Amino acid sequence: MDVMALIDRIEESMDSGRSVPLMRGRLVDIEKVYEIIDEIRGNFPDELKQARWIVKERQEMLEEAEKEANRILEEARPRRVHGFRAGGRSSRRRAGRIDPR
Repeated sequence: MDVMALIDRIEESMDSGRSVPLMRGRLVDIEKVYEIIDEIRGNFPDELKQARWIVKERQEMLEEAEKEANRILEEARPRRVHGFRAGGRSSRRRAGRIDPR
């Protein structure tokens, strides 16, 4: 059973406890509550492992994406520099052919 369902069981146990007259407290079966707490402890490690794995996978994906973005930028940088310098005049000539004003 997952942790949230077990917490719900604790709440149900508290809600179903008998009210104590003249007090806000309730009488609950403390053994039942301790059993549920033990179940929570038993389930926690698996859920924590899963959460840690998800965080680790996310971090690895972000690092890979950053590496790929940097690689693309490095690849594009020489093209941009050479393209502007070499293509400046030819771009104007091509533009003149398109719009012969």
